[in-house]
Amino acid sequence: MDVDEDSGQATDVAKLSEAVDKLSGIVTELSGQLKEKKVEQSYANVVYPGSKREREDDEEKEPPAKVKPVCGTRTIQHQIKTVQSKGTLSFITVYYQNAGGMRTKTKQFFLALASSDYDVIALSETWLQDDIVDAELSSNYNLFRQDRNELTSDRSRGGGVLIAVKKAHDFTCTRVLSAGYEHLEQVAVRIKARNHTVYVCCIYIRPNSPPDVYTSHGTAVQELVDLSSNDDSIIVTGDYNLPHLAWTFDVDVNGFIPLNASTEQELALTENVVATGLLQICSLANVNGRILDLAFVNDTLSVELIEPPKPILRTDRHHKPFILRVDFPDIPGVATRIEDAEPDFSRCDFDRVTESLSSIDWDDILQDQDSNTSTTIFYDVLYEIVRQFVPSKRVSRNRTEKLPWWNADLRNRRNILRKARKRLFKAGTPENQTAVDRLEIDGPERQPIVILEIREEQETYQCPSNKDFAQRFHR
Repeated sequence: MDVDEDSGQATDVAKLSEAVDKLSGIVTELSGQLKEKKVEQSYANVVYPGSKREREDDEEKEPPAKVKPVCGTRTIQHQIKTVQSKGTLSFITVYYQNAGGMRTKTKQFFLALASSDYDVIALSETWLQDDIVDAELSSNYNLFRQDRNELTSDRSRGGGVLIAVKKAHDFTCTRVLSAGYEHLEQVAVRIKARNHTVYVCCIYIRPNSPPDVYTSHGTAVQELVDLSSNDDSIIVTGDYNLPHLAWTFDVDVNGFIPLNASTEQELALTENVVATGLLQICSLANVNGRILDLAFVNDTLSVELIEPPKPILRTDRHHKPFILRVDFPDIPGVATRIEDAEPDFSRCDFDRVTESLSSIDWDDILQDQDSNTSTTIFYDVLYEIVRQFVPSKRVSRNRTEKLPWWNADLRNRRNILRKARKRLFKAGTPENQTAVDRLEIDGPERQPIVILEIREEQETYQCPSNKDFAQRFHR
């Protein structure tokens, strides 16, 4: 009896040992699988852009097929970006239009910019002169102008270019290429946007201009290229008035190249502007099938050309406006926010200010200067005095430009339109286009609803009494 019990216990122990061994094997196998999965998900095995492993993997893959051009720059570049885009990108928008004269459109332009979401606006053929000051054109954009004068043309009317940079952003903008190119209707601005620098140049060349104008412009573009670094973006746009020059898309360079340059002007453009290495990306033909307005960029993969849902000003059938979306990497920790500050006049040294102002010979400083230049010099002097003798204080401020006639409902509609435009700029899908059209277009005249409402509010707005205004001013 005892022997049988011992034998049964031994059998049970053997079975238990066998079961434990099986369970141990299963646990070991599961542990190995879990370990392999953790390794796959660990940051150590993430392939970063440009890493050695990525290059080795790329060598094993077949080279990607070239993207077939599909009637325009936008489709081509969108396909390429879908394949090659890595990391987080920020972007700014540059709007271009041939204004066809702004002397009778200043109010329309002012209201349009009050509702504009474009970071930069470039206009050719502004027709502006010294009798129209910058304050009449916009209060929420920094303006850089090159009006027609006796150096740029023997004609008094027409011509002129303008670049406007939005004030609401932490952008630092500086005019470049001023000296040596006074004979060109051209303006160029360096814009430091967050952690990226963008050079924007706008030019107007009237029809039948001598080839030297195109040659000088090419020299200016080369100087712009020399000023920039490899990571900067360059945009050169404007009305070149070469109606017979044809542009054909070249897949290898992902841009348009001149096909039939034969006149002296066309050859001057090809030999001086195209030779700088910039590529032309605009293929928007006018009603006659001609391309007069061009856009040259240094990186076709980071710039996308888009047709705007609604032009800022009434369009000319010979010129099509367009938007250039400039992408650049958003590097965390690189961009620094500029704190808002304003002069603290309660701690001002008024004696020093009075003494400094009394010592200025205004007649000598402003001698032989036009009204715009005189105004700029005047404010530069005042700002320098304020900087020296008036301490500054940090303030908390809403960056949105609020005009006096804006009410809560109008601001709400404005914000809805801004968000819809932002979605359109990020992804130009038919759904986003329809959403913007529905919000922005009003009736057969195709005028922006928000602009119409702004105009109505402005016309019904009553200026506050002098007493109320004085109280606001001294707060």
